[in-house]
Amino acid sequence: MPQHTSYTPYPVPQGTWAFMSIRMLRAGYELRKHTFQDDMEGLLWVALYCGLLYLPHNLSADDLTSMHTGLFARSSRFKGGKIGGEGKSVNASDRLWTRFVQFEDAHFAEWISTVMDYHRPPEGLREAYKGMWTAEKLDAYLSGFLQSHDLARDNRAVHRLSTWQYVSDVSTTSLFPPTPSLPKKRGTLDEHSDQQEEASKKARLEQV
Repeated sequence: MPQHTSYTPYPVPQGTWAFMSIRMLRAGYELRKHTFQDDMEGLLWVALYCGLLYLPHNLSADDLTSMHTGLFARSSRFKGGKIGGEGKSVNASDRLWTRFVQFEDAHFAEWISTVMDYHRPPEGLREAYKGMWTAEKLDAYLSGFLQSHDLARDNRAVHRLSTWQYVSDVSTTSLFPPTPSLPKKRGTLDEHSDQQEEASKKARLEQV
């Protein structure tokens, strides 16, 4: 009789999916040790996530939903588990997503941009920011920033995601936090479809 090796499903990353570092979302993360630099990167994603959903900016609901999906929600199945981080990686390399965001609070925008440069500087800044992604240097920057900048207050603006928001094909909703979604409105395609279905049922009943 042939010998069959047992199948071990690929483990799901432990943590809040939306805020995990690129390194800990990629295939092979189960072999890597979680580091403080992963937490530093997580702080960046938390700040960007909150800014996109709760601060004034120029993105439409559809564009915001695309960015939320690409950066915080998209995943792929791999050996029965879940991997991701592609959107974050591409954005870290060339700011594919964040280059289009204009936050009303210029100081917040500066903070996000600078911390991204510390984390993964673009080609023109690589020499200037070489070796800057350390706890000591990031702490020094943040401390100085808070002393010299005043972040806007009382500027909360809740942005809602479009109803077509991408849903991961892996059912692990606990891995990323809930986000606002648009309520169903009168006259939507969903409502129109419901009306059509009710009319068809009524017609069938009348024919009996």
